[in-house]
Amino acid sequence: MERMKSGNIATLSGSDYAVATALGTAARVIFAARRTPKAGPGAVEQARSALLIRPEGLGDIILTLPAIDCLRRANPQLRIAMVVRPMFADFVRDIGVVDETIALDYPKRSTLTWKDLASVLRQAKGMRGRYDLAFDFRGDPRNAMLGAWSARAVFGEATIGTNFLLSQSTERRFDCARALQHRELAAKVVRQGPGEDVPMRFSITLRSEVAERALAMAGGESGYMQIHAGASLPSKEWGTERWKSLVRALADAGHRLVFTGAPGEEANLAQEIAASLGPEAGRWVNLAGKTTASELAGVVQGAGAVISPDTGVAHLAHAMRVPSVTIFGAESELIYGYPNSSMNLAMYTELECRPCCQRRCPRTDFPMECMERITVDAVLGSVGQAMGALRVLNGHDEALPSALRA
Repeated sequence: MERMKSGNIATLSGSDYAVATALGTAARVIFAARRTPKAGPGAVEQARSALLIRPEGLGDIILTLPAIDCLRRANPQLRIAMVVRPMFADFVRDIGVVDETIALDYPKRSTLTWKDLASVLRQAKGMRGRYDLAFDFRGDPRNAMLGAWSARAVFGEATIGTNFLLSQSTERRFDCARALQHRELAAKVVRQGPGEDVPMRFSITLRSEVAERALAMAGGESGYMQIHAGASLPSKEWGTERWKSLVRALADAGHRLVFTGAPGEEANLAQEIAASLGPEAGRWVNLAGKTTASELAGVVQGAGAVISPDTGVAHLAHAMRVPSVTIFGAESELIYGYPNSSMNLAMYTELECRPCCQRRCPRTDFPMECMERITVDAVLGSVGQAMGALRVLNGHDEALPSALRA
């Protein structure tokens, strides 16, 4: 493998293993004098503070909620802080799940340089040695280093190159949901068994003023269909024309539509889909690129149903008890456990090559077959099923529009 330009500690192009190994080398230089303590009984119960390291996506933050609940139950007096990317700091504050929110601008691991690493440590200067415990739920060498910088003991998923920084580690599993794995890591530290009654449904309560502001942005009345077509990876894209057909069917059925998405490409996609409806299609609002993470959560909270690929709004809908249909391609629906809920349904195609977890589909014979075989009619039927489940739960059994009947 070819080495990259001098000074880049992610030294081997295209290799996560090489990047992690290089970061491990950096960690041994920075923490040469560190002696990582072992995790003794009662580590959480005796601790005063804990740091959760989650500088990732919106969905990753939500998947941490069961672990937070486990820590709270073990030690109600524990002061919990969470490290997140700046764009999600207000969201974490607005849902009130932790006592302190720390915004940290993480550079990409693939282009990380010594200068970037020094910048992260400078940002975290005030965190040095401030916490009793730190948790990394990703198995990322950067997180392990930040944990070792900030806390006396560090717990996390096993990492390449930086395991020596962890007081206790656990292996990543691919046979159960990520939220459950996060909770099991916390339970392992507090000496609890994973148990049979681990709640796979976890709730979010948004501050009322944020929810009211978001509802006003969405038109002032709840019960709309939220369409979030954008995704972070090409392998999660369902196709613009299918989205256009879907929203036309929903509009024809009399539904109000609210479009959301991140700024940039997702906002452009939402604009193209929304524009295909025309003014005669009824009421619709395009909020793509116009909401904060907190406002996006408020839009989800007011929705009658959320339709999206595998992205952050799907996690929000799951946590807020909002009916949803999530369209899965390269990733596995089992990672999140969505099929366990009648209101939160996963759409996917059974294929030998799936899940491949690739950024782009590697096939040349039938590219994106996993997405191509998911039809508009099938998604419409699933939306009807999810909304019907909510009606049954609420004690209502009125008929759904014909376009949404399974």
